Amino acid sequence: MMMEKGKKTRISLDLSQSAFDRLSSLEQITDSSSKADLIREALRLYEYLVRQSVKGSKVQCVATDGTVTEVFATSLPTPAQEMVSA
Repeated sequence: MMMEKGKKTRISLDLSQSAFDRLSSLEQITDSSSKADLIREALRLYEYLVRQSVKGSKVQCVATDGTVTEVFATSLPTPAQEMVSA
């Protein structure tokens, strides 16, 4: 489903107090201009992680001491394969 460029859709989001506090903290840490911008950026990052996962990639963090930790893994249903070519 393609949306017209510039057209926006408003959504309402209910969060627990702890989730709202985490969102507010991330907003400050990242110096985001708003919670909406932070959520849009988080969506872009999540989409990237899912696309990489669907391709079979592993997303990892490498610490300064060389320690490797897998930070994202998901098992998605077969229709998610459509994301690979999108």
